[in-house]
Amino acid sequence: MLKRLWGWLPALVLMGTIFYISSQPAPEIFRTKYIFSQDKFLHIAVYFALAIFLARAFVWEGKEWGKKWLWIAVGLSAFYGMTDEIHQSFVPERTAEFADWVADLIGALLFLITQRPLGALLKWEKSLLNK
Repeated sequence: MLKRLWGWLPALVLMGTIFYISSQPAPEIFRTKYIFSQDKFLHIAVYFALAIFLARAFVWEGKEWGKKWLWIAVGLSAFYGMTDEIHQSFVPERTAEFADWVADLIGALLFLITQRPLGALLKWEKSLLNK
């Protein structure tokens, strides 16, 4: 049970952090919008990390590191980004933006480019902790 929790903990903490930050008014630095504003890079980085953490959780669940679970990690990350944008539409001084969701999706998809070395690292991590 503790090993399962260890596998899911980073994803759950990041999702909780995203929800908490999205519940707050937007920081002043992100209120000025440009064509491709600085917050898009943050969206890309955060949802790249979320896809990694979800894939990590699947490894800890004993799922095979393959296309199916990688795409599920990407899909769940993109879905969480969409629900976060909907959530922000109810928060004062926040807005839901399609461009933010696209940045979330790009971040999650970037995970696919790096999945080979990350998969090796995750398997190595699990092997160390299973000894």
